[in-house]
Amino acid sequence: MKYRSASIATFMKRRILGLQCIDDKITLLSTKMEKSGFSCVELRSAVVPRSWEDRIYWVRVTELLLKLKDVCLEQDQLTKQLQSKHVDLIEVKKTHQVKSTAHLFD
Repeated sequence: MKYRSASIATFMKRRILGLQCIDDKITLLSTKMEKSGFSCVELRSAVVPRSWEDRIYWVRVTELLLKLKDVCLEQDQLTKQLQSKHVDLIEVKKTHQVKSTAHLFD
């Protein structure tokens, strides 16, 4: 684990993103750690239009891409926080560090 000295509260905000494509539908998924385990949530889904008549569905595809961008920017800021806490630029109590609570996820 890369940020063992960082805050567990900040670490638990991390998300793993996934894009699932089946036939003409794409789905944006987010997985994160919680105290009780893992949580996987559908953030957006959209039908990719295949004909000119269905072009209105590009609005949903655009919404999905914008949501993906927002979450990526949020995760980038979170990574910077984790780095600052890991190298002690922001102080984190030993009892609130990832390494002191890792046993909770065994």
